[in-house]
Amino acid sequence: MYKLNLLDTMPLWVTLLLLLAIILLSVRTGVGFARRRSKKQQEDEAPINTLVGASLALFAFILAFTFGMATNRFDARKAYLLEEVNSIETTWLRTDLIAEPHSSQIKALLVDYVDLRVSYQNKMDQANQFIEASNTIQTKIW
Repeated sequence: MYKLNLLDTMPLWVTLLLLLAIILLSVRTGVGFARRRSKKQQEDEAPINTLVGASLALFAFILAFTFGMATNRFDARKAYLLEEVNSIETTWLRTDLIAEPHSSQIKALLVDYVDLRVSYQNKMDQANQFIEASNTIQTKIW
């Protein structure tokens, strides 16, 4: 089903710091090479300043694009979560329309389902097991 990658398990702020470190290390290495080269030859530093400015502009573009994608994903996830919560609440309220032995059984299954969904958020590495368990509970409810 869903396979976790390194970037899925890494927090967003760690990814940001890692990208910043890589870019700053690259710029620092480039400046060091340019200084060593300029000791051998007398050159103007204008191309270096242009290169650093272009690199920072590219970094700003990548950063803005990444945050834009993250915002869209967050909004979609929030909408799906709200839809699921509304569905669970509607199902809970509609169980009062069913005769009593079945009503309490369905409510107990809904409590199990909610507990399963909450515990899934803490253990993302066991996604397939949680999906199978939630499908089993949904089948029992139907």
